[in-house]
Amino acid sequence: MIKVPIDVLVEYEESLDPSRKISSKYRIDILGYGEISTVMRINAEELQNIALKRIPGFSSLEEASGYAKLYVEYNELLRKAGINIPEYGYAIIERSDKIYVLYLAQELLPRESICNNAIRKMKIDDALYLIEEVVLETSKIWKWNLDNPYKILGIDGQISNWALPGEEHGRDLLYLDSSTPMIRENNRDLLNTEVFLRSAPPIIRTLLKRLYLQQILDRYYDPRSVIVDLVANLIKEGRRDLIKYAVARVNNMLKTELAWLEIEPLTLKEIETYYKEDARIWTIYLSARKLHRRILTLLGKRYDYLLPDEIKRY
Repeated sequence: MIKVPIDVLVEYEESLDPSRKISSKYRIDILGYGEISTVMRINAEELQNIALKRIPGFSSLEEASGYAKLYVEYNELLRKAGINIPEYGYAIIERSDKIYVLYLAQELLPRESICNNAIRKMKIDDALYLIEEVVLETSKIWKWNLDNPYKILGIDGQISNWALPGEEHGRDLLYLDSSTPMIRENNRDLLNTEVFLRSAPPIIRTLLKRLYLQQILDRYYDPRSVIVDLVANLIKEGRRDLIKYAVARVNNMLKTELAWLEIEPLTLKEIETYYKEDARIWTIYLSARKLHRRILTLLGKRYDYLLPDEIKRY
């Protein structure tokens, strides 16, 4: 595991103004925004080769440690399932205000190796080959789940969650989004999803949990939903031109090497419908978080999450 220098992170955390995305102690580079978390690099010598995801808001060391333990288990299970992942690690920081922040660390990869950056420049045939490789990689999870029905894994197969391997990593694609430890044991979710809802106002938090949370979580355990999500989110990456070809390529795979999954073929109409609904859900979530930030700022309180100004969806 990566050894993460805690002293540097303590200094960074204590000097951070999350609402302005600046630290008086260290400069940060935002490497990417997901729908839930932010990937960044802190410009300190000890952290120069490490990408970090910052998860704040833990009320106790026990709660933060529980998430970290599940994170380690998920990473190890991904490897057992045959998924190639970068080196990883974590650190738990206790701030002076008694709030615990979890930093999830991962080997920093070249920006051009991240597949959503790479696919934007690819010709159609090369892009389709990459999509096919991603689908085949995610199928390792479904094989694992068939063989291990009492402890199954979920995966977010979006193109942005993969990287092209370098010589030191072998042939297989690298899976990057191992920070959300989706494990179900005897049909019970082990992931504490409350951590992600805390960035929204309490009343909206309740609505999100009731209306959307389980629906969103369930999709990552369903092979067809993961494939639909992968194809639909090519639109977010500016490659709407790939959709009809990707649907055809994936449907051919579902009739041949992935016939064992026994799932229905994709349609162009459902891809468009899915993307619009998915974009609507995440737009609501981001708006709720911005509202919470505004309310707390007006009250003179700290909002502890790093948010994008917007997520470009083309």
